[in-house]
Amino acid sequence: LGISLEVASIGLDIQKACTLGRQDACRKAAYIEGASLAGSLGGAAGGAYLGSYAIEQLCIAIGVPTRGLGTLACAVIGGATGGMLVGDVGKTQGARLGELLYEVSGE
Repeated sequence: LGISLEVASIGLDIQKACTLGRQDACRKAAYIEGASLAGSLGGAAGGAYLGSYAIEQLCIAIGVPTRGLGTLACAVIGGATGGMLVGDVGKTQGARLGELLYEVSGE
């Protein structure tokens, strides 16, 4: 659901830039927003994996007395937190990369 909303939001941002009638703004938005989306999705996936793994290792002591439920909860929380934090960083860095690609392309 989150991915669908993010893709729809980016699509609307690009469409808005393209309907203003300025071709250069449309191309620039496509570069920046597309790279931002890629960075956000890639960062969120990587951050979720790493966050889940790291927190799970730290929470094994909690999981022993709760028969694994504590470890599962820790992994879910770690994955969500890691995905959110690294996804935000990926989005910002992706936008910067998109801006750079737009400038280098010379369009």
